[in-house]
Amino acid sequence: MNKKKIAILLGSILAVFVVSATLVSYLSNTATMNVDVTSPMSIEFAEVAHGGTPQSAIDNVADGAVTWTSELTTGSTTGLSTLELGVKLVNNANVNIEDRTLAITLTSDLHNVGCDDVTSLTFIDVGASSETTYFEVVQQLAGIGLCIDDGVSATYNIPINSLGSGQTYKYPVTMTFGNVAPATYTASGVVLD
Repeated sequence: MNKKKIAILLGSILAVFVVSATLVSYLSNTATMNVDVTSPMSIEFAEVAHGGTPQSAIDNVADGAVTWTSELTTGSTTGLSTLELGVKLVNNANVNIEDRTLAITLTSDLHNVGCDDVTSLTFIDVGASSETTYFEVVQQLAGIGLCIDDGVSATYNIPINSLGSGQTYKYPVTMTFGNVAPATYTASGVVLD
C-alpha cells in the first residue's frame, strides 16, 4: 500500500473516532431534577370559645377569624377547669392520608404529666359524614385506653381513618384538667405512620 492510501485510511478512521466521540458525548448528556419534599401534614392549635352546642363549636372553630399557630400559649387556667380549643389538620399531600395515628403529647414544666392529669378530652369529628353515628357528636378520648404515660409526659394516640387529599379539618376540642399541681402544660402533635 502506498503512503497516500494509508494516510487517507488513517485520516478516515480518525475522523470516524472524532465524530463518534462527539456523538457519544452528545447522546450521553445527563438530566438533573431537584424536588423539595415537604411535610404531608400540618397541625395547628387555637384557643376558641365553642358556644353551647356541637354545631356552634364547629362553626366557631371553622370561623375564618380564628388565629392558628403551631405553638399555642393559652390564657391561664386552673386544675379542674376546662379549655376550649381548636385543632387544625391540613393534608398537604395529593393523596388521601389513611389509617394513621395523631399523637398529641402533653408535657409540663414539672416533668410529671400522667394520663390522669386530663380527666376529659373530647372532640367533634368534623370529617364524619351525616350518615354516620359520629356526625356532630362529642367523642371522649380520655379514659378509653388511648393514653400512654411514661412518667414525664402523656401521649394520646388518636386513630385517623381518612383525611382527604388537600383538605383542611378544624376540630373543636375540649380539655378538662384534673386536680393537678400548678404547672405550665405544653401540647404538641404529630401524625405517625
